[in-house]
Amino acid sequence: MSTSIVYNPAEEYFNLYEDIIETNDIVSAKESLYNKIQQLKNLEEHTLVTANEGLWQFIKGCLTSIGNVFGHIVTLFTTNVFKFYKSLKRTEIRYYNESNKFTMLSIFSQSYEDLSEISIPFPNGMTVTYMEALDKTMIALDKLDILTRANLAVTVSSKILDGLKSGSVMYDIIRSGVASSDTTNVRDVVEAAKKCIDERKNTSNDKKYFKDLFISLADFQKCNEMALDCDKYVDIVNTVHKKMANCSDNFTEIVKTIERSAGNGVTKDDVENLSTLAYTLADTFDMFSAMMFNFHKLEHNLVETYKVIRKELQL
Repeated sequence: MSTSIVYNPAEEYFNLYEDIIETNDIVSAKESLYNKIQQLKNLEEHTLVTANEGLWQFIKGCLTSIGNVFGHIVTLFTTNVFKFYKSLKRTEIRYYNESNKFTMLSIFSQSYEDLSEISIPFPNGMTVTYMEALDKTMIALDKLDILTRANLAVTVSSKILDGLKSGSVMYDIIRSGVASSDTTNVRDVVEAAKKCIDERKNTSNDKKYFKDLFISLADFQKCNEMALDCDKYVDIVNTVHKKMANCSDNFTEIVKTIERSAGNGVTKDDVENLSTLAYTLADTFDMFSAMMFNFHKLEHNLVETYKVIRKELQL
């Protein structure tokens, strides 16, 4: 019998699934903004907003959508990701590993045959192995390079705000921001990771065995190492949250500045590009939030797996 320290999640951790915000609000907000962008594309180019009262009324709806999409993404990130790690010094899986060193050594010294028929937990909606889900989530997080993108989001939105206040021509500034924030090369890998844990599928009643989710003992141990390596993503959550909030504040002020001037000097193209930029930046933060939530589910269920094995084998 192992003499390892007893894991007590109540000391430092949380109920992972308590108070989770559904993604429906952010999806609806993004769809509303996207649809307005498509409508803007069909309007005559370079039209001054102030030259057409009907256009100005439509533009105000676009500005509202910009504010809404950032409000929803900040709330979603704060509730589903930030609150988990804002004050924690360790991830759940690192805490368990460090607090139960002897148990972990014992678990990884078992034979694959002894573990293979044990029924273990897994995230609801996961239809692949732990290795595939972790690997694709980490690839997506690496590809996102969220710190670089978050810094860019703040820089670009600050330049736009300064330009609006100084009366500068906005077209080139906004177009440059749209080009530099493009996520075309990222979206495919994020979608691949999302499919590993599909929110649309309810697998809560499915029973899976160790052999279904790990192809070997080495694979099992590698998953633990990979999850521990995800500390590098968790460590930047506070910074990303601040950058996201700064970007949201900038766009709120951009919207207010345009509304105060009744669109004076702003063209249809400016609003179209601004809306596209807002959509892209919000989508970037949304993708990071989704990937971090994927990781939370994976690490939590890995820890639960260790506890099941410990109980089943009386380690």
